[in-house]
Amino acid sequence: MFFARRIWPGLLRINDVICIFFIFSGFTMGWFSLIPVTVERSISVYMLSYLDENYPQTITKDQFEKTFYKQYIHDFGAFDKRFREQLDTASIEYVPEGNSYRITDKGRKIVWLFRTFADVFGTEKKLIYPNEYKTDNPNQNMSGK
Repeated sequence: MFFARRIWPGLLRINDVICIFFIFSGFTMGWFSLIPVTVERSISVYMLSYLDENYPQTITKDQFEKTFYKQYIHDFGAFDKRFREQLDTASIEYVPEGNSYRITDKGRKIVWLFRTFADVFGTEKKLIYPNEYKTDNPNQNMSGK
């Protein structure tokens, strides 16, 4: 860019470079978080793809739920992958005493940020306050906090 400015004086100013950087960064992050991440992690994508591959066959909700747990969670390693990510990003840490794990300060800051966004946007809170979720009433409204 700076080379081009020497050839064509007045072509790019520092404001132009900064704008280009932020526009490109925003587009890249938007694209990455909307397309590849959604395809890789979305339960909805899995469900629809599974039904599409088995069309026109039908499946009961109970059969679908069993298939989901066995294939998506167990066979595809959905939990293991996400758990490893938390270790790799230092959001959780291994505690040798007791062969266990705990959240780090970095992880606590991330949770605080998620809870703040949930409050601002009024989203469901059962994923960010899992101890308040009552298994005897899975459809309860998690308002509060």
